[in-house]
Amino acid sequence: MTLQLTEACPRDAALLHGITQAAFAEYSGQFNPPFACLSETLDDVHAALVAGGALFAWIDGDAVGAARYSAQSGTLHISRVAVLPAWRGCGVASALMNALEQRGWELGCDILSLTTRLTLPRNVALYERCGFQVVERWQCAPAADVQVRMTKPLSRHLSPQHHLRAESESQVSRDRSAVRQGSLWTA
Repeated sequence: MTLQLTEACPRDAALLHGITQAAFAEYSGQFNPPFACLSETLDDVHAALVAGGALFAWIDGDAVGAARYSAQSGTLHISRVAVLPAWRGCGVASALMNALEQRGWELGCDILSLTTRLTLPRNVALYERCGFQVVERWQCAPAADVQVRMTKPLSRHLSPQHHLRAESESQVSRDRSAVRQGSLWTA
């Protein structure tokens, strides 16, 4: 099994839209408020790619995951981390998060930021393993899911690749060893 990560471009909007829809489909009607990505159009996804960027995860040539990002005021905002259900638990999301950390570092960001819901404890646990901490909690209505903003500061002294090498040497996690090679990452 070979995992590769590539940068998306605006012409990839249909593939990005398809992966996100497929990954979030199981949540339709189960969360309050509903996930905004489930009502996105192809034009919405194209606009997001033009304004920011996205990464694709490929296993043996098949697109199995994706994540979006945008950089503003020194913060890399991560959104729509999506892994197809059959590929969850295989290190795809961790590899995407490591590559997004590298992207933030390359773009000169000081902080990574994302939003998730406490009703998705596996997602919260993943982000905590990646070094994120909850910094804000809110509900948009009394019966709504509790949402959280999680952040991770980026070291300006050492690149994420340095941290990944150190983790690999201490054998913390095999799937956190994504390294950037041009526009292609391998894990």
